[in-house]
Amino acid sequence: MIRKFILKVCIIIVLPCAVFFTVHEMMCRAIPNSYSLKNRFLSDSAQNIKVLILGSSHSYFGINPRYFDLYSFNAANVSQSFDYDKAILNKFWGKMPNLRYLIIPVSVFSPYTNLSGGIESWRERKYKAYYHIYRGILDFSKNDFETEIGSRMCYEYYCLHQDFSHCSHLGFGEAYEVNDNKDLEKSGVVAAKRHSVDIENSKDIYEENVKHIEEIVDLARTNHVKVIFITTPAWQSYRSGVSKAQYEGMIRFTDTFVCLDPANIVYLNMFSDSRFTEEDFFDADHMCGKGAEKLSKILNDTIPKIFPAPKL
Repeated sequence: MIRKFILKVCIIIVLPCAVFFTVHEMMCRAIPNSYSLKNRFLSDSAQNIKVLILGSSHSYFGINPRYFDLYSFNAANVSQSFDYDKAILNKFWGKMPNLRYLIIPVSVFSPYTNLSGGIESWRERKYKAYYHIYRGILDFSKNDFETEIGSRMCYEYYCLHQDFSHCSHLGFGEAYEVNDNKDLEKSGVVAAKRHSVDIENSKDIYEENVKHIEEIVDLARTNHVKVIFITTPAWQSYRSGVSKAQYEGMIRFTDTFVCLDPANIVYLNMFSDSRFTEEDFFDADHMCGKGAEKLSKILNDTIPKIFPAPKL
């Protein structure tokens, strides 16, 4: 009797719930977003890319491939850390025979943090679901699924036709396109505090990030790809809120790799670049669309001067 009762419960309740969950998860994963669009673009068009941009939101919203003369693509994303930069690069490296330049942003928090240990670790499921990049054990926890209790994503996409991609076809983040007059002073204080790290307790992550970048640099050098490290511009309120030790640590971290091969690896520190004014920022540490255009055009002009094409 008990077995029959359990079987009935499974048929009447568990099975329909499992079917509903599976269908809902499939519908969620079918909604275009920045991760799925970038994975699809890299899968289909990586062979055309000559400039690849990696990194977190500072490059996602700050460097627009549209303003490069060479065919470029922005593979950055919000809170993307060096380990995922490396994973994306490793996945598509064999499909990029024409790659000439690799742009790797380094922010004041970058050497000391990773995605899995941060407040946005939930984003790791995006790399599993859309890039098929698995780091660690697939334990079928809630972080392995797009389905969330109370989420309106399916309703908003399929019924209200809301766009969840938030990026251009070349990977540039468009959510910060318009300067909406955010308080740059206040946002700088808030962001600097959020990006503050305990350097002493972050030594293990720092060493892991050194290894990640070493592998990226070795891969680039082996294949004659130039590496451009960049620290994107920030407003004064953010710069003054960052600790001196953390800023100097960022410089040391980057110089470690530049010293390996100065002829093929450079560091552009634009953190305090006076060419960028209030109207170029969305908030104190992110470019708006106009600022991204300015930064991208500067890079487009600067990179060929640093690495002039060989004369035939």
